[in-house]
Amino acid sequence: MPAFLTLLILWSPTGDPAHEHLNPLYREMVETGVDVGGAPKLRLVAPSLSDGLDAKGQMAAIKALAKQDYALDDLLEPSIVAPHIYRVETLPVGLADAAVHRIDVWFVAYGDFATVTRRDYLEQKLQQAQRDRKVQRLKAEDLTQRGIAVPQNPDEGYSYSVAVILDRVQLHTTSYSVTSRTADSLVLASRVDGRFVNDREYPNQWRLLDPDDATRLGPPRPYRGGGGYVKVTRLAQPKGALFIESHTLFVEPKAWFDGGNLLSAKLPPAISNEVRSLRRELAKTRPGND
Repeated sequence: MPAFLTLLILWSPTGDPAHEHLNPLYREMVETGVDVGGAPKLRLVAPSLSDGLDAKGQMAAIKALAKQDYALDDLLEPSIVAPHIYRVETLPVGLADAAVHRIDVWFVAYGDFATVTRRDYLEQKLQQAQRDRKVQRLKAEDLTQRGIAVPQNPDEGYSYSVAVILDRVQLHTTSYSVTSRTADSLVLASRVDGRFVNDREYPNQWRLLDPDDATRLGPPRPYRGGGGYVKVTRLAQPKGALFIESHTLFVEPKAWFDGGNLLSAKLPPAISNEVRSLRRELAKTRPGND
């Protein structure tokens, strides 16, 4: 959370027209917003790189994003430890019992675009990067039993995940996701589905873990939700370069860490580890790296 920022950046009210047409979930979260429960819907940041830009336009957009903080050559370095840009912002939404974080990450990785945009490839690699998360895709009969239309598009579906957060919280969520592709990019959008809050098999809920015995769980409590998307854009140059950006809204109940800022403090190293892990996996797709 997937996965994971003082955002005065490159907001484009029109988003990315190609994916707005192909991916209704992405369009909804960017234009209308994500329901976090008890607050107005919150919009995700639109992509920094739209489809259709030439090499000069792409480099200009990345330079504008980096501002004076990062050199373009450093961001484009084909290294696992090249710099990445991230911003985390706690939004003033007025929830008495929860905080809402907006997490945005941008970085360059190297890999084979055709392989990376293959069906389910990116989703699987993102899940591998989040080692404390188990994912189960819901079957057609699971949806039919709940009166939910079974998606006919193979790039659309529902998944149930169980994640452990900082050895303190066990988080269960059922999410709806849609993937869209163009000749130059891929968008993977996902949102926690509020219809599963009280579901017996696939509930959106969280439970505290006993710090002395991880097998002991506190009572289940409903989880409000969140959502986000990852966009992978093929850069015109350098060869094999992929610009990856992730934009997420995440609800953190205050009871998780007694109202402290533990999660915010742990996010930077967690983001760094996930970026490096994904870069490593994508590099394996390049010719000569089998």
